[in-house]
Formats: sequence, structure tokens, C-alpha cells
Amino acid sequence: MTGGDARDLGVLLQYALTPRVRPGQSAEYRRLVQRLQQDVPFANSFHELADGLGLFVLAADDYGVVLGCRDDSSFALRLTDFRAALRTEDRVIYGLIVLALGAWCFPRADELDAFGEGARRVEVGGLTSYVVGLAETLAARSGEDSEADHPELRAAWRLVLEGAHEKPTADARRTSSTLAGKVKYTLEFLAGHGLLVADGQEAFRTTRALRTQLRELAANEAFALVRAAHAASEER
Repeated sequence: MTGGDARDLGVLLQYALTPRVRPGQSAEYRRLVQRLQQDVPFANSFHELADGLGLFVLAADDYGVVLGCRDDSSFALRLTDFRAALRTEDRVIYGLIVLALGAWCFPRADELDAFGEGARRVEVGGLTSYVVGLAETLAARSGEDSEADHPELRAAWRLVLEGAHEKPTADARRTSSTLAGKVKYTLEFLAGHGLLVADGQEAFRTTRALRTQLRELAANEAFALVRAAHAASEER
């Protein structure tokens, strides 16, 4: 390997770790993605470099390089990175919001592979209402189907339906204690990591990177149950 190869590997990794940048915005990034696709020794070296950092390549195409990471990686996202000092109640509600976002935007597993389709638009108010409806469906399904009684989902929908987090301030401002506040924070956080793009006031569009990351969740039991609840609510 030459010094130029080593530099190319480092620069490509830097681009991959900067999800807001696309190959269409950078001739150098576009060249490196093409090299990753066409140069087998270079691709092998990049995969080895990523593996050494606890990372792995989920996708590499015209949308850029999308990376996943192992739980033991120093790049792994921790709950403290998402929001400091999260209580257990907050953790399960934020988890439900992310699962709800995935089910709402991509209710069928095959949609996560349909990368040629357009982006989905999601608004804070719409997703907030959807989470409440999803909680109601999950509650109904847990009483009808023991397999749908996932422990963390049960805790999440109970908190949503109890409405303890919806206590308004004296001047009715939205705060992080409200469900809408949590939804807004989640969407803004995902946008900050290149998984969503702002699209007007309190509205966002999904990205290829979000589809790719959610595809890794497809086999997750909780995600499957949320999808089933979405399908049940659509049938009503």
C-alpha cells in the first residue's frame, strides 16, 4: 500500500463519518466511493480499517458510504450521547418514538430496500399523534396477543397513555417533558446526524442513511411488533 492509498482510506473514512456530505457535493468523495466500488484491494483495506474501529459498511453508492457500528465501538451511540441524564421513563419513550418513526415511514420491510423511492416527509405534530395512536393499538394488542406484550414496549405505551409526560407549563410552552417535545428533539437529533433533513418548520425528510440504519432493525422483535401494530391500526 502506498502513502496515497493510506491517505485515500483515511479521507474516505472521514467522509463516511460525516453523513451530511454526499458524493454529489464533493468530487473527491465521489472518486473515493467509485474506487471503493471498483478497486477490490482498496475495498478490502477499507473494510479492515472500519472493522478495526468497530465499524462495518452498510452501503456504498451514489448516496455515499453508510456505516454501522458494533456495541463495543468507540463510535457507538450511547444514551448519554442522545440526551444526558435520561430517566428510565424517558429512555423507553424515546425508543418508542424511533420505532414509531420507522414504522410510519416504512411500514413494510421491503420498503427499506427500495432505495430508489422518494423520501418520506414527517412532521412533529403528525408523528406525535401517531405515537399516541400506536400506543393505543399496542395496549389493545397486548391484551389480545401475549406475543405482543414486549416488556419495554409495554412500559412505553403505558407512559404515553398515562400522559404523565404531557404536563404543560403555566404558559403552555412545549417542553422536553411533553411527548411533542420529545418527538421534536428526536427528529432534530437524527437530522443532526444526517439521518433526516429539515423540510420547513418542524418538518423533516428521511434520507437514504435512515433507510439503511432502519434496515438493520428489521429483525428486531420490538420493531416487528410496532410494525404489526401499525398494520392493525391501518385495518381499522
